[in-house]
Amino acid sequence: MTPWGAAALSGGALLVVYLATLAPTVTLWDSGEFLAAIRTLGVPHPPGTPLFVFAARAWANALAGVPFAGVPFAAAVNSASALSAAAAAAIMALLVARWTRRAAAGVAGAMIGGTMATVWQGATETEVYAHATLAVALAILVADQTGIRWSDRHRTVIAFVFGLAVPLHISVLVAGPAVILLSATDRGGSFSLRAALAPTAAWSLAVGLGTVSLAPLVAGGVLAVVAILAPGGGDQAAQHRAAFLAPLMTLLGASFILVMLVRAYHDPAVNEGNPTTWSALVDVVARRQYDVPPLWPRRAPLWLQVGNVVQYADWQVASAVSDTPGPHPVRTTITLVMVALGAVGAAWHRRRDARSFRALGLLLICASLGVVVVLNLRAGPSFGWGVLPDDAVREARERDYFFALAFLVGGLWIGCGVAALAERWRSPASRGIWLFAVLPLVLNWRAVDRKRLPDAGLAIAIADALLAPLPPG
Repeated sequence: MTPWGAAALSGGALLVVYLATLAPTVTLWDSGEFLAAIRTLGVPHPPGTPLFVFAARAWANALAGVPFAGVPFAAAVNSASALSAAAAAAIMALLVARWTRRAAAGVAGAMIGGTMATVWQGATETEVYAHATLAVALAILVADQTGIRWSDRHRTVIAFVFGLAVPLHISVLVAGPAVILLSATDRGGSFSLRAALAPTAAWSLAVGLGTVSLAPLVAGGVLAVVAILAPGGGDQAAQHRAAFLAPLMTLLGASFILVMLVRAYHDPAVNEGNPTTWSALVDVVARRQYDVPPLWPRRAPLWLQVGNVVQYADWQVASAVSDTPGPHPVRTTITLVMVALGAVGAAWHRRRDARSFRALGLLLICASLGVVVVLNLRAGPSFGWGVLPDDAVREARERDYFFALAFLVGGLWIGCGVAALAERWRSPASRGIWLFAVLPLVLNWRAVDRKRLPDAGLAIAIADALLAPLPPG
């Protein structure tokens, strides 16, 4: 099987799984607000995510034009998440297959990562995170080709993807360090600081624009000037041209944020923050209506914040076995076995291609510990009891979705571990190791199948209860 075959097989299989478990209508939390904003081309809660809103509306309109399809609006928008999540997993399967020269490793990794409980849940409802994951996968794909081809044109595309993160969702920028590392490392594994300047400048500018922060904007501007002026080998004119274009392409991608300024002027039904002025637009992008925490002081002890992510990781591969928030003898044992497989897979990946191993390892660190440090979350509703005071303020809900990218990447290495053991144990009896590739699919289905979960009916019931006593209109 070729790497493209691995991508088609895993992406197609996951799309079938996601559509089979797709929410038929609105679900709890942000889905209803997003659906209303997408329907009206409005402005949902900060940071507004206009690229997500318009792309989802375009997809729903396209499905509405399919003869005899009859897909309800909510289901159509939900299916956009399924398509994005499946495409992201397919791209990662393609990359893993290329890096390890084992198509089966790509398929196994994508299937395991794509059926992690949090990844799967995000693929079956109206939310932005599946689309953000697709943007990350595309950035990694472009970065890989940038390093292999040593292409300045590809570095310009990276800058554009970084810019698109601003109107899509800034969680895409979590992957920035890994993308930069991969793009500035050649086929032989040699890293070039000169090649890293332009994409780093673009990433810093995107971070500054997405958070409305002066320091990264200044840093990005300085790095852009250095990248333009720094001498380099080879075609210096092309390098300088790419360095000049990188900040411009970042600004071009980010400029879609201005759509909110236009739409808010027409006062759509969903118009949070009413960004009809430049100052109001800045407030929405910067999320100033929220209590955005600094890096310090920590809202919970750092060890406890890391422990909270460990708790979420224990929910990923066998959530149907038990829904207890804390450790469970069977579920946690399965989790530990999968972690061991991931360690085997990471070591195997390193032996086969150190360049991509470093990039994927950095991506995992940024998507887990990096997110812990930057978000500075309070303890989750089910974590830290007996450690924190009983009256400690906690997160309003479980925040496992912030770490979906980390769970996807972990699944890729677990798939590599399956391939590594299958390569080592060549007896016919050992072929059962491939069953691990579908273990999360089997052990999560009942817990994440939104066709059978009550949250859709509950969301509609709550909406009816809120609206029923109000006067018409």
